[in-house]
Amino acid sequence: EVHASRSEIHFAMNNVDGAEQSLLKAYELNEYAFAPLLGRFYANYRNIDKALEIFEKHLSVYHDQTIAMQCAEIYCLLNKADKIAGLKNDYQSDSGNRAMLCSFYFDALIAFCKKDMATLKDGVVPLRRNINTPLSAFMFFCVDIHNDDLNAIRESYNILLAHPNYLNLQEQADNILLEYLKKSFM
Repeated sequence: EVHASRSEIHFAMNNVDGAEQSLLKAYELNEYAFAPLLGRFYANYRNIDKALEIFEKHLSVYHDQTIAMQCAEIYCLLNKADKIAGLKNDYQSDSGNRAMLCSFYFDALIAFCKKDMATLKDGVVPLRRNINTPLSAFMFFCVDIHNDDLNAIRESYNILLAHPNYLNLQEQADNILLEYLKKSFM
């Protein structure tokens, strides 16, 4: 925990390299506890392939819905719908509301990978108020653009902008919005 706290101090001082070193030390001491932090660090600041490696290693040992959903998001960004389907298969027998939400999210990510907006449109309804990640916000924004709903577009765009800029999703949303506006008002 000391190393994890040090990483926070390094982040506060904008020392990303120091934060990485502290997280690596924490991970060496307890892979289970610090795999989520280190994986998210790599996804946000370094390399999604390295993040994926950490998440996959964690999931090979532990049944963890949160990490599975983060891993599925990376698969989605890499356009690997078959890998998301594999995760869904591994987690579909879980019980409870969170498991059902996880399954719905896997379905939505698969549809998003395949650019199947019709399926995605129906699949995001139970997710909107329950999943709040940069990728989910971007996905909801894309659905609203597809649905041509100006109020929903404005709301989902603002939600996306409230997130840290993850893998240039905000810039992609800006470009999509500009194209939408050009088509709508010309």
